[in-house]
Amino acid sequence: GPQDPKEPKQPKQPKQPKQPKQPMQPKQPMQPKARNQPKHPKQPNQPKQPPAALLFSAVDRDKSGEVDLEELCTVTLYKFSLEACMLVLQMFDKDRSGQANPKEFGAMFKTVNVWGNKFNSLDRDGSGFLDMQEFSQGLIQMGFRLSQTFAKNLITLFGQKKMTLDNAIVTIFQISRFTDSFQRRDKGMRGLVTLTYEDFIGLAMRAHS
Repeated sequence: GPQDPKEPKQPKQPKQPKQPKQPMQPKQPMQPKARNQPKHPKQPNQPKQPPAALLFSAVDRDKSGEVDLEELCTVTLYKFSLEACMLVLQMFDKDRSGQANPKEFGAMFKTVNVWGNKFNSLDRDGSGFLDMQEFSQGLIQMGFRLSQTFAKNLITLFGQKKMTLDNAIVTIFQISRFTDSFQRRDKGMRGLVTLTYEDFIGLAMRAHS
């Protein structure tokens, strides 16, 4: 039979042109190693305020620069009664302004801490009380040569058989004030002074020192 006609050859596909080579990116220059940066100079430490100054700032609520009786009674360091606060303030209120300035408050803080620590050292069982013997020993250690009978009488003034810290502070402040007044009048250091009636009343009522 007749031969099948041959299929025509497909034309060759033209070659795709080669993509041009991308130009090489220039190498990034190497960053120089960071030298040790100079350290910032240390700020000088602020001088620490003494505890008395910090406490004064906290207690001086109206920022008047002085602490009055009401503000003093807010100090919870030893939880003093109103009477104790009044006596403490009176003893250290040297200018008789009725308030304590920072210097007066600092002296007050230091003295109360000394006496508070003395109380705690004598209160060996941590009961918060001193019996007659402990209280008498504490008075002697503070330089007040008073008998145990006198110490017992002081404790009974508060209607108790033992001395609390609050009552001890009140008592010690009074003894200290009278002792200072006595010593100023005892020029010959004989342990004996002569007082006029008015002088005696003035001392007792703190009309003068």
